[in-house]
Amino acid sequence: MSLRARVVLSIALVFVIGMSGGAGLAGWHARRSIDQELRAGLVGGQQTLHRAFEGLSRSDHPARELTQLVATFDGDRHVRAVLLSDQGRVVAASQPFGSTRAAPAWFDRFMRSDLAPVRVATPAAVRGFSAIALQSVPARWRWSVRWVSR
Repeated sequence: MSLRARVVLSIALVFVIGMSGGAGLAGWHARRSIDQELRAGLVGGQQTLHRAFEGLSRSDHPARELTQLVATFDGDRHVRAVLLSDQGRVVAASQPFGSTRAAPAWFDRFMRSDLAPVRVATPAAVRGFSAIALQSVPARWRWSVRWVSR
């Protein structure tokens, strides 16, 4: 192999290694950023619930207010709220932001951040309900109700 071909091959190899390393680093950073954003959404959702629960025991219609509280999460890009009865049944569920285009399956698998759902217990004074469960919902990914029954 000529010297010119070896130099060109060496430069091409360095280019491919550099591009691969850069793409891997960018993917790792993107996945970490998505995870941090979803965690922040769950923490914000928990804070919203705790603030709303403070005045709930003085309410004349706590069931209606809990349903309305869950509805405030409608259209949220990162959190889905589900009101659970004492028996663990879904009473009300928010509808997260719906996207018309889903991410490709390979991208979904690579970027998915499986955060455990968070359950916030309803105040003891409110009868008939056990908790509001919060689940992280990435904006463009599909979701299902199956996680609540576990």
